[in-house]
Amino acid sequence: MHKTGIALGLLVAAGAAATLAPWYTGTQLEGTLQAAISRGNEQLRNALPGANARLELVSLERGVFSSTARYRVDLGQALGEEVGPVELLFTDRIEHGPLPLSRLKALDLQPVMALSTFNLERSDSVLPWFAGAGETAPLSGALAIGYDNRVNGRVSLHPLEFASDEGRLRFSGIDLNLTLGAQAESVHVAGGMDNLSLDFTGDAGAVQVRLDKLDLTSDYRLGPSGYYVGGSRSELREARVEAVGKPPLLMQQLVLTDRVDEQGGRLSGSFDYDVGSLSYDGKPLGSAGFGMTLGNLDVAAVQQLEGWYREFMARLEAPQTTEFALTADDEERLRQGLEALLAGKPSVSLDRLSLKTAGGESRFNLKLDFAKPASYELPPAELARQLVARLDARLVLAKPTIRDLISYQASLEPAADPAAVAQQASEAAEMAGMMATSMQVGRVEGDNIVTSLSYADGKVDFNGQVMPAEEFAGLLMAMVPPEALGMLSGAAAAGEMSGLGEAPADLGELVEPVDESASEMEQALESTTEE
Repeated sequence: MHKTGIALGLLVAAGAAATLAPWYTGTQLEGTLQAAISRGNEQLRNALPGANARLELVSLERGVFSSTARYRVDLGQALGEEVGPVELLFTDRIEHGPLPLSRLKALDLQPVMALSTFNLERSDSVLPWFAGAGETAPLSGALAIGYDNRVNGRVSLHPLEFASDEGRLRFSGIDLNLTLGAQAESVHVAGGMDNLSLDFTGDAGAVQVRLDKLDLTSDYRLGPSGYYVGGSRSELREARVEAVGKPPLLMQQLVLTDRVDEQGGRLSGSFDYDVGSLSYDGKPLGSAGFGMTLGNLDVAAVQQLEGWYREFMARLEAPQTTEFALTADDEERLRQGLEALLAGKPSVSLDRLSLKTAGGESRFNLKLDFAKPASYELPPAELARQLVARLDARLVLAKPTIRDLISYQASLEPAADPAAVAQQASEAAEMAGMMATSMQVGRVEGDNIVTSLSYADGKVDFNGQVMPAEEFAGLLMAMVPPEALGMLSGAAAAGEMSGLGEAPADLGELVEPVDESASEMEQALESTTEE
């Protein structure tokens, strides 16, 4: 009897604990939700300044083992004025921890504070979405909130299909696995979709676009200054575009990556886009790549400009605002922010712009280093000289690439003679090299036509020839056809006659140095020809 009493006591205690823990979680739930919504609103204001987007807890019906919450997401003008305000409503069933029933059924025994299962509600703003999803909720998710406030879960946009007189869209849906740090100090997202197809009728007739197999990952964390640093990668296996009566354009292995880093109070960011293979009418054209970098951005200056921009956009969206205008204070704050940014000597770099064909690869890269000028009241030429601390550019145009592109274009003509096309393509590639050499805009290195340009401290190195920047400007003007100079002269005279501005007292003074440079270039070309 004594043992039976002990056993019953233990059962009662266990039952009380099993009830008390979820009940206690329920009492803490509203404060946790309000704190999360407050953080979400702050992030919305930062991400969408001036859009007036916000989150709101509409209601909370609290129970012992579970609660039901309703949220409103007002996107404001985030989708643009043509779309107008959009409001989304969500219903959220929250199972209290530490062991929610649905997790017990799945044999997941890891304690959590709550399990949130939410769905988009039907409303006027999203009726087309419900219709496209077969009258079921098109957006749903399940998120587990730990006692350390970390969030793990899954968000799904379900399959959709829309049809109208203008065309049809079919979407397989997308699933995203999500992990958030306790105070959103880290964000990790991974997921993808199977396919998306769009059929529509344009001015040129019916067009079909199909995207297959998208995979994406994103991993960011808050840096020392409060900006997210890290990177993301998206890869689309195949994109196909086909117009009625025309061959299909096929792109494969489209990869997009980005990266943000912070070190020593400086931010840097990079962006890369690659097309693994490109073909038209079943014929391979090659591959392409693009990459750029922003570097040495002073964090304090970026924050200063960002703060001004947020305030300006908020003021612009205010009901009493009727027109776009920068006040004297706006101009002063913008000037100070830009000066601080330039004082940090930022750089912009086009790391690569490339096209690779079967025969060769052509590429271009450019880097600009900036500096703060002594004054912004300087003449334009001097201002540019002080603003641009250094410039480096290089263009490599491969002759095989020229031959391949001409051959590709000609191969689309059914009556084209392959031998004649190959001969014309070869001649065009050689002619391009000869023209670059004769005009002194490039040099031939093997199968490549190479042009290089560097600038620093008022000196220009153009294809190995070092000269003052003013001389280089004259060289560029000498390359302008005389007909263009005549048009410039006529435009200047017309400007004087119309009162739009004063022309030089003697336009010959402007053209004379250019004529002399042109004469010198002609003599140099003649010498080259004779040699």
